[in-house]
Amino acid sequence: MKLTRIVLASLSLVALTLPAALTSALAGQEPEQEFENNQVLHGDVLIDEMLEALRGLGLPRRAGRGCLHCHVGDMEQPRDTWDYASDAKENKQKARTMFAMVKEINERYLPEVAGDGADHQPVTCYTCHAGRPNPTPLPQVLQSEFELGGVERLAETYREARRRYFAADAYDFRVDTLIDVANGLTARGDFASAAAIHELNLEYNNDEPEAHRGLIRARMFEALMTGGMDAMAARYEQSKSEHPAEAFAPSLLDTIGWVLVRGGNEAVGVALFELNLAEHPDSFFPHESLAWGYLQIGEAERGIELAERWLEANPAHELGETLLNDLRESR
Repeated sequence: MKLTRIVLASLSLVALTLPAALTSALAGQEPEQEFENNQVLHGDVLIDEMLEALRGLGLPRRAGRGCLHCHVGDMEQPRDTWDYASDAKENKQKARTMFAMVKEINERYLPEVAGDGADHQPVTCYTCHAGRPNPTPLPQVLQSEFELGGVERLAETYREARRRYFAADAYDFRVDTLIDVANGLTARGDFASAAAIHELNLEYNNDEPEAHRGLIRARMFEALMTGGMDAMAARYEQSKSEHPAEAFAPSLLDTIGWVLVRGGNEAVGVALFELNLAEHPDSFFPHESLAWGYLQIGEAERGIELAERWLEANPAHELGETLLNDLRESR
């Protein structure tokens, strides 16, 4: 009895969200009027597909508000005055195209991929939209917001997205999302904005070493541009008192060094590789990067000597042997 009441109550709530013709069909009755201008969907599956679309796009269902995403109407006017047949809204034509695309994928392409008779997960609006009207991934959304209004607008959009969608699977809020956006600004030379985005990341991911590494890198690049190698090294030393020890993995300086080497600043990059080796003398990768860095600046013999010393201390080290052989072939 209790379950029956819950089901009936749920159906009543659904009925509140639909125009009269739809609610009649949902209740198993003949609609009072035929659907007009229905170019894509079939009458026997219209209700299910419409409700799926509302869920997939995260549109509000209360009082039919989500219908106005595509249809012409006014929340201040009764719904029986809304013009569902009108094509005035661009979103309606987009929806037609999307419904046709979903149908084509499910009926033509998925059976080809899965094979005859095999089960496969059908594509729905939710597959791409994941409960939001705009299916664009979060990094691209944030990049666009930055172009429109800088870090302040980006941060506002990010915080609102987390507030609305964090408990859902609509967006990827893992630590790398903001790091990737900030790295794009670093590549453009906008180190101050990149640092601000890394700071935003730390508001939510302070326990993630990579979030700290991102901010350290941005501040070090900023110091390099304003004060040279000495300023960058000083910024690195200062960071040791500001960030957890876990942030200072060999990858921190290694990444910066290779950005500089590949950008034509070989001498500065090699200097960072040397600093990295001093910081992590027992790790192979600083040895490897420094050896290749020496090759880049025309000092191949120093690189070979470095690889030989590593193998003396670590006999039969497979990666070390490969490094030494490659260096000898490349000199």
